Amino acid sequence: MGAIYKAKCRECNYVSRNLFCGGGMDTESWFQPVNKFPVYDPAMRGIKVENLYLRDFILACDPELKYYNDESMRHPEDKPLDPSESSDYPDLLEGRFFCPSCLKYTMVFFKAGHWG
Repeated sequence: MGAIYKAKCRECNYVSRNLFCGGGMDTESWFQPVNKFPVYDPAMRGIKVENLYLRDFILACDPELKYYNDESMRHPEDKPLDPSESSDYPDLLEGRFFCPSCLKYTMVFFKAGHWG
């Protein structure tokens, strides 16, 4: 089962669309495992999701993208991300992240539900 996240900026009140993370029932697809994760896209000045398992390929195609588990997307004063934690993206629920609207580290993620 996947998790639905949203992001909200405490500074400018930016609110993301629903971010369908994880894999849902597509976790083991026929051709490629799926694990969707929030990504900052400067071209659209917003957040979208991309497959975390294809990170190197996706960043080679568009090096401007930044996954939200990249340290540069997190407020420098917040605790570092723990790469060993993989349970339902707990690090997304802790700390302040880069906002695509006001370009400050004042955005938080929250869980909005689950998807199959």
